[in-house]
Amino acid sequence: MNRVRYIVGKAFSLGFAAVSDRLTTLRLDHSLSAVPEPASPFFWAPQDPILQVVFLIGVGIIIFSFLMLLAVFLLRMRLMIREKRQRSYEGQWQPLLAQCLFAVPQTLPNVPRNMRYHFLRAWNFHHESLVGASQQNLEALAKEMNLQGIAREMMHTGSLREQLMAVMTLGHLRDRTQWHDLRALVASP
Repeated sequence: MNRVRYIVGKAFSLGFAAVSDRLTTLRLDHSLSAVPEPASPFFWAPQDPILQVVFLIGVGIIIFSFLMLLAVFLLRMRLMIREKRQRSYEGQWQPLLAQCLFAVPQTLPNVPRNMRYHFLRAWNFHHESLVGASQQNLEALAKEMNLQGIAREMMHTGSLREQLMAVMTLGHLRDRTQWHDLRALVASP
């Protein structure tokens, strides 16, 4: 108690401005504690440094969770757009490939460069689905449309997805001229 009187007396003699940093208050358990510091601009944040770290980690986890949710949403939208585009491409080539059930069509369109992968994918699907004369008609269609040349070009210049599709196509067409390139493709990391 004497110490509180001493500090208060000093405050009056020296002025509050000079000793405001040394001013203490009396707690209920009769111990002295420092006057609390003014509130930070982030009044909602905890004042304890450990709690601040935990609070910031929690806020970071919440922000990261929302970013992951956004990424999943964007990837899903991208997948839906890709599947819609794939269905439209396959829809364009479906009538031509369906004609091969009975005979090779007389007029054959050129496959645009940006649709080569999609055409080969549809062709491979039909080739694996059919048997007998229909499969031979598809192989004749491939020779007429120069699918071997397209597949060879994709095997050398395309992405991995295109290269794999080209390998499947060349396998269905029983093309044995690309064995060395196929071995090099398999051996490369």
